[in-house]
Amino acid sequence: MPLPRHEIRTEESFDVIIVGAGSAGCVLAERLSASGKFSVLLLEAGGSDLNPFVAAPVGETQLLETRWDWAFKGEPEPHLGGQQLTLSRGRCLGGSSSINGQLCFRGHPGDYDRWADLGNTGWSYDDVLPLFRAMENWEGGGDAYRGASGPVRTARGRYDNPLFSAFVEAGQQMGYRACPDFNGAEPEGFAPCQHTHYHWPVLRCSSSYAHLLKARWRRRNLVIRKNALAHVVLFEGKRAVGVRYRWGGAIHSARARREVIVSAGPYQSPKLLMVSGIGPADHLREHGVDVVHDLPGVGGNLQDQIGSFVQHDCLKPITYYRYTNPAWAALAVFQWLVLARGPFSLFPMAASGLVKSAPEAPLPDLQFYIFPVAVNAHAEGTYAPRHHGYNIHWGLVHPKSRGSVHLRSSDPESPPVIANGFFSDEDDRVLNRKALRLARTLHAQPAFDAYRGPETAPGPAVQSDDDIDAFTASYFANHHHGCGTCKMGVDGGAVVDPRLRVHGIDGLRVIDSSIMPIVVTGGLNVPSMMIGMKGAAMVLEDAAD
Repeated sequence: MPLPRHEIRTEESFDVIIVGAGSAGCVLAERLSASGKFSVLLLEAGGSDLNPFVAAPVGETQLLETRWDWAFKGEPEPHLGGQQLTLSRGRCLGGSSSINGQLCFRGHPGDYDRWADLGNTGWSYDDVLPLFRAMENWEGGGDAYRGASGPVRTARGRYDNPLFSAFVEAGQQMGYRACPDFNGAEPEGFAPCQHTHYHWPVLRCSSSYAHLLKARWRRRNLVIRKNALAHVVLFEGKRAVGVRYRWGGAIHSARARREVIVSAGPYQSPKLLMVSGIGPADHLREHGVDVVHDLPGVGGNLQDQIGSFVQHDCLKPITYYRYTNPAWAALAVFQWLVLARGPFSLFPMAASGLVKSAPEAPLPDLQFYIFPVAVNAHAEGTYAPRHHGYNIHWGLVHPKSRGSVHLRSSDPESPPVIANGFFSDEDDRVLNRKALRLARTLHAQPAFDAYRGPETAPGPAVQSDDDIDAFTASYFANHHHGCGTCKMGVDGGAVVDPRLRVHGIDGLRVIDSSIMPIVVTGGLNVPSMMIGMKGAAMVLEDAAD
């Protein structure tokens, strides 16, 4: 896309330009600059991550829907009563790893084997396990599955609310097994969660803190520009040669001698490709964008994990409602900062169950969490606890429903049109109903007898399939695990090949969660860092050829 010369305030050249300093982008910047082979420009549309709420394990509650969060507004969801969900994505160095709940899930080994079965050579679990181990510093030490010397600190929680233990025990009382390690050989069953935390003091270990904290000050071949919003990728024919971006109140242009890497996440990576001329040709022309390459899959295949919850009053004053009292809150802060433990040392959703909804399911298809906080109706716009209550959340691990990301206009600063299509597939609605009934069975186990008060949501009157669907439309739990919109693969809907190169374009890759052909089990932060590490290795290998 040609750029009028008078709009360019600066022209610089780098070997590699990376757009987006999120979970994958920070790894890319560190790995490629550490090689000493490349000069690297890292463009981040958000600001600094040097913020006490970013560092704090429970800081997420103070960061969502602030200037550290893109807080995209989704399109009305037909199966959620027409509601428009707020879709949070991190808007600072570290991206969503700087505002998430810091739960550490790599995904199930079978997830990656499914990727490989789709033709993505080099992405089986055996292929990616060495990368997970290399980037990890697990407090339990290294073994065949865990790493002990990498930059990403992972740790167990240092607070055991009685409801966490009751939840794990209830899972076993239902016949599910205890999971010895959610990031080990067989991540299935019930167990306390693991966290991307520094071991001491207990602080968030975001991708930025893990990978860039030292590099950002020390490496002359790495230039990081914060508050720099990429407008378009620049092309010569069908080769990416640079990026135009806004920074410091002016428009700038940077040239990439080797590659441009888009690492802007599941909503903005496809948007940047489309506004730059790569995507479904008719859609681009509709918005007045010159077509560089017709690539129909861009923006399709959007997936996210969503579910609902069953909530009870708690008979004992042990929930996080206690910490609305200033004296209890002060004690919790002391425990966290001085003793490196206590309720503020971890995100409250600190025990989980990964289960199969039926014995014949090939992989776990439901994930349950215990949440020792009473939540209010979404229509009230608040999760602030008002009494002692707790709930069991769940999410559909591998939803069949698919959504899309499209352009709103050709304006590069206009937010994309995001339609998740939650529960648009009947199989997802069937599974969600089963999950609610399983959550009720969990609550009914003897382990909860000492804590279980009346069911307040959905309430005993909600029993039929239609009742459950109506309840879910008002009380839903979005896990903010969007992915898949620049799908990796070899089929006609793929956007990148197994080496993460955009099909039909030279010098351009997408490296972030948007390349996932199928969403992985659990959270996406650690898998996205792995994608960044594998992508960096591919860039270095290709440069050596």
